[in-house]
Amino acid sequence: MPDKENNMRRLILSLLCLFFTCLLCAVDVEGVFGIYRVVLHDKSGTFSIYMENAKNSKYVPVLNSLDSSSGTRFYLKAGSFVHVLSKSAGIPVSQYLTDTGFRVEYTVKNLALVALTFTFVSSDDGKLGEFSDVIIADIFVTNTSGKTDSFALKAVFDTVLGESVAKHFSTNSFPVINEEMSFSSMYADKWIRTSDGNNSMQFLLDGDTITRPLSVTLANRDILLTDVWTPTLIPGRGFNSLFSFNNSALCIHWNSYRIAPKLQSAVRFYITAASNEQNPADTSSSFFTGGKAAEISAEIMVVQEQAVEEIIEPPVVYDVTGTAPVNDKGSLENPKKTPVDDTSIQDENPYVYDEPIKEEQLDPAYIEALLAKIESLEAESTEIDREEILRLNAELDAILEYLRR
Repeated sequence: MPDKENNMRRLILSLLCLFFTCLLCAVDVEGVFGIYRVVLHDKSGTFSIYMENAKNSKYVPVLNSLDSSSGTRFYLKAGSFVHVLSKSAGIPVSQYLTDTGFRVEYTVKNLALVALTFTFVSSDDGKLGEFSDVIIADIFVTNTSGKTDSFALKAVFDTVLGESVAKHFSTNSFPVINEEMSFSSMYADKWIRTSDGNNSMQFLLDGDTITRPLSVTLANRDILLTDVWTPTLIPGRGFNSLFSFNNSALCIHWNSYRIAPKLQSAVRFYITAASNEQNPADTSSSFFTGGKAAEISAEIMVVQEQAVEEIIEPPVVYDVTGTAPVNDKGSLENPKKTPVDDTSIQDENPYVYDEPIKEEQLDPAYIEALLAKIESLEAESTEIDREEILRLNAELDAILEYLRR
């Protein structure tokens, strides 16, 4: 017994030393691209974006910078399971600056690599320069598993500029939006804009080189920042919640894609900004009308022409009572599934996890995510992936055995 206690103490001390070493080594990386300033937060695996205020040359956040901009978050839905793409959820994150912007990679082990690439260019000539005001946002999903599966993306942006004035958002069709709203198409609205009256930023969500979203939702940040894939809205409700007041955010859903192993899907949208009470650039700017946007979309087009199948989903229409989202056929979009009674899953596990246990696997958030994945697979109402469940259980057993030593 004394030996076991000593071993456990040594393990705890080693983990504490490793934790504080990582804290000391975590360094934020900054870069300036045109009118934007970018900060990559190594410790949290998040990023902050600022724009230059033309009146005083100071930078103001276009996304909420509190807690290292943790309110801006991405999600991956694989099959029926939702993965929160963040270090706090146990997902490894790597990020770095490039010559023209920055790149963030989220690794969902044995499932997918999600890569976010932000490229900064000018709305005039499509090149990076002192006054570059356009962000080209590309998100790639690579299937790193051994089987074809369906993948979908969701992005939540914790906007901040409109929270200090009487108008949170506007679109091409709606000059003022101060309450929850969802769009099943951006064909008429074109863009979502937020502004403090002097500085403005907008998301371009409809156009020739833009991946049209399945839906776009404006709501309180806390309502959108959950692993519930489709948020529940209440008509007429403002941007308040039990935990935050006047805290608005934007959520974008894209269609699902069935992706074969080692292949990719990709989506593209744009973010633009302007100061000095000017409107940000839209698709009528020279960058788009002159063909430069189409020219640099070649990589996205190649990816989208790969052997993937886009799953066109029905637009989500919210019940007028606000109690639950329904699809266009009037049925609940996410009915509860009846768990399959498959006792064979409890049989002896023939898989042995023989890889070295890494630091990230000892994180409680990683272990919780592993358990949630197993529970999700076991609750599948269709065909159960027994082999995947056994593999995950083998990894979980190896982690627990490591902690017992």
